[in-house]
Amino acid sequence: KTPFIEAPVGRCGFDWGILFYMNYRNYYQELTKTVLEKDFDVHHLDGNRNNNHILNLVAIPKVLHRKFHIQKEKYINAINEINDLIYFYSSDNKRYNEIINKYIEIKNKISDYIMIRDNHLHKNISYGRMD
Repeated sequence: KTPFIEAPVGRCGFDWGILFYMNYRNYYQELTKTVLEKDFDVHHLDGNRNNNHILNLVAIPKVLHRKFHIQKEKYINAINEINDLIYFYSSDNKRYNEIINKYIEIKNKISDYIMIRDNHLHKNISYGRMD
């Protein structure tokens, strides 16, 4: 399997006039020597889809992936609101704390999948290189 798929449109790269995008599932499976279940996505830990280093990728359940991105947006909005209110008293601190704590909880769940990925990588390393 190739880690690249031809794409009709979208944020893609060009190589010799051919439009392509990275198939993160194939790429991840190739590097970790695993097969991902259909209900798993490959998540970019730093949010940069151009950073495809294996240590920036982790396979997580699609449900958790959706929750992360929804909660991340709420987290960013809450932080922006807190910054806007820095000189004012806010009676809504409980809501901000709940948003921030939920985001941290989801990030911690993703950490569990990072350990699973690292275990797969460790099994497939020979003399410091990926097989």
